[in-house]
Amino acid sequence: MEHFEGYTGVPVGGWQMADDLMFALLFILFASFALIFHFRFPLVVKMVKDTFQLKERASLFEMPVKGFADSEWLFRSFMTVQAFLLSAVAVFMTVRKQYHLPFGDVSDVLSFIGTVFLFFLLFYFFKQGLYTVIGRTFGEREHREVWKASCHAMTGLWGIVLYVPVMWLVFFDKSLVLPLQLFALLYVLYRLVLFFNTIRIFSIKRNDCLFLCLYFCAQEIIPLFLFIKGSISLFNYIETNSLWH
Repeated sequence: MEHFEGYTGVPVGGWQMADDLMFALLFILFASFALIFHFRFPLVVKMVKDTFQLKERASLFEMPVKGFADSEWLFRSFMTVQAFLLSAVAVFMTVRKQYHLPFGDVSDVLSFIGTVFLFFLLFYFFKQGLYTVIGRTFGEREHREVWKASCHAMTGLWGIVLYVPVMWLVFFDKSLVLPLQLFALLYVLYRLVLFFNTIRIFSIKRNDCLFLCLYFCAQEIIPLFLFIKGSISLFNYIETNSLWH
């Protein structure tokens, strides 16, 4: 048989297989987050504080929470991976619903999500490198540590709230515009908070104009241009690749 037949006798095609896989992926990811939230709740509280408490002192993430010092790095890594994995799922669901692309098997879906996830992660590391250059130019080591803690925390917090639009995309077939608008709004808020935190940490009065010009060119305009070009190249690669055949 070409397709697996369920108890109803209706063949499960590529779309249904993709939806089932997204459900399983979200379930595993959300269950993992729930366990971390339960057993590492002090780190979650600390993450929220790191987003908004900007003081010229050692990084909050570098100040280990009592009893969880060894797991802080793993916690930050999971929260970052969660944010970009949810973003990749959102892109996948948007492409699936908008273009109705067929999928041959599970490997096709996982290849798509993995490719988009790696693209987002590489772009994130690229921007981290740009932030490091700005930090070394305009701030001391203490400033960079505070900013690093704030950036990790803000990315993790953004990843948590992304569950709302992503689950909306996965579980409601007819909905596309509203969850995408919510996703875009959350991303804009994420960028705005990160921008204002960066200004508060690194801005020096005598160099305010230079700092703002460098920030917008290095962190917003050039990365946006590269992101658009990269997204177009990635889409063309996926469209012409054998993923869909």
